[in-house]
Amino acid sequence: MPLLVIDADPQQTFSGRRKDDLRRQPEAPYKVQSMTIKNPESTHVIMQNLRTLPGTTIIDTPGSLTQEGMLQLLINADYIICPYHYDLNTIDSTRAFLLAIFRLRQSYPQIKAQFIFVCNKYDVRVGKNSELKAWKIVDEYFQKFGILAPRIGSYADLERYNTIGNNDKVAKHTKRCFDFIYKTIYNIDDND
Repeated sequence: MPLLVIDADPQQTFSGRRKDDLRRQPEAPYKVQSMTIKNPESTHVIMQNLRTLPGTTIIDTPGSLTQEGMLQLLINADYIICPYHYDLNTIDSTRAFLLAIFRLRQSYPQIKAQFIFVCNKYDVRVGKNSELKAWKIVDEYFQKFGILAPRIGSYADLERYNTIGNNDKVAKHTKRCFDFIYKTIYNIDDND
């Protein structure tokens, strides 16, 4: 299945990393392209064109809704994969993002994307009993708005990612989560 990754984040971190990775390994299993979402009209045209492509398109977006074209991305998205971590700043910003999307849905009912929440940098060694209870409440809250993917742990190997492919250690740490997301998007039952 063809895969296209669009880097629409103004920081262009993913596409910058791809350029570095291609210097070391010129063959890549999927394409990465940069895109700006400052203009709603051009973003709408791009989104319509992306819908005609075979395969899957993943768009890395800014963590805020301030770019003018974000509304067009949201209207055309099938899924919003939302990473989070159990620190107060991240939880608060994720909650604010969720509420903003749901307020937008009231004005733009064509926003139908389903949320998939991914807790990353999870460390089983961290958390007092009271924190573990609070994190459970956070997960229950997010489940009201979407589905929770299996957590991705906090591992040094994940800091050494590249855009060409995962090494065996990284694949081991992300497999459950990535398989879950894949099966959710393509509606694959575990028995298939």
